[in-house]
Amino acid sequence: MIAVVDKQEEATVVWHVQTTVGDTAVMSGAWIVADPTDLLVGAVQVRPGAEAVRELAAAMNEERERIREACGDKVTGLRLDALVEPDLDQISAAYQGEPAARRAWVTATALAQLVQQWHTLETQRRSRKHLQEVFGKEIRPLPLKHHAA
Repeated sequence: MIAVVDKQEEATVVWHVQTTVGDTAVMSGAWIVADPTDLLVGAVQVRPGAEAVRELAAAMNEERERIREACGDKVTGLRLDALVEPDLDQISAAYQGEPAARRAWVTATALAQLVQQWHTLETQRRSRKHLQEVFGKEIRPLPLKHHAA
């Protein structure tokens, strides 16, 4: 789980983004609270903004290239979808909630889009036996870096 944490003067805004397959909703919770401690247990914390989105997109692209390289001459016909980095300005323009929650929501929405693309990439990878042997049969965790929020 990712927790987008926007510490502001009056309160802290937290948006949860689920990263595992099968969760009913990728964006699973939003809070405006004084103390977010209980909401952050077990979560990778990120600050709102483009940096976390760019870092995750770059890490996903690196994994995509590792998959492509592992194919070698053993896997043919595998189509790996290109990563589409979310447009934060476009996402922001669609926001209709509390003004204080905008930055966290925009980042959480962008990360949720990347989570969905990761699951697609992993499904494509797992469709080939050789790639299961190289990287494992299960869906791998999202390549997240830990951030201090």
